Amino acid sequence: MTGRTNAVVTRTSAAFYAASWAEINAVAQSGRASQAWALGDAKEVTLTTGETILIRIEDFDHDDLAGGGKAPLTLGMSKCLNAGRQMNGSASSSGGWGQSAMRAWMPTLLGQLPSDLRALIKQAQKKTYDGYGSSHIEVTSDKLWLFSEVEVRGSTFVSAEGEGTLYPLFRSDAARIKTAGGSPSVWWLRSPHIGTGVHFCSVDAQGGNGSTLASGTAGVSVGFCI
Repeated sequence: MTGRTNAVVTRTSAAFYAASWAEINAVAQSGRASQAWALGDAKEVTLTTGETILIRIEDFDHDDLAGGGKAPLTLGMSKCLNAGRQMNGSASSSGGWGQSAMRAWMPTLLGQLPSDLRALIKQAQKKTYDGYGSSHIEVTSDKLWLFSEVEVRGSTFVSAEGEGTLYPLFRSDAARIKTAGGSPSVWWLRSPHIGTGVHFCSVDAQGGNGSTLASGTAGVSVGFCI
């Protein structure tokens, strides 16, 4: 009698940079993303404007989804968009992130992403202080969002407590430096400055603490979940 051995072949996931968004989503939904890839793995994406951005893995099972449960994969831009933007048209942080002109513009940026990626992005629940004079933390449901101060620093300096938790890639000033058009840039955070009614938090060009007038211009680097 001849014996037969059944060999089980496990398909190795493609490298993150080479995988299609459908493949990335399949791995994420299977719960194997953290086994398949590492924090910081990145993939190029070309916007409909022609600009190419680099999307990297920020964390696994970090964010709460608006529909319940955890997002298996949180992604973010490694750099800023080439063109900076204002947070608001006037020098006011009233209404915080939830009522900001920047947040109102996010659907435009979402529409510039490739359709195969755009279809996979889920609404995440993001917590943000309402703005100077308020004691309220608002929860918004966002497909694209800016990071908060605590999400990039691990603690609060000029923002309110309760705006999320640290993403592990942002553990030093050097790791927080982002470029726009090839040069280090100040970049926006969604956190209103707790001590004034006219500033939002930002990261300076050296990766340190910053705050920028709401009507000023700074770099835009967003996160999202699939």
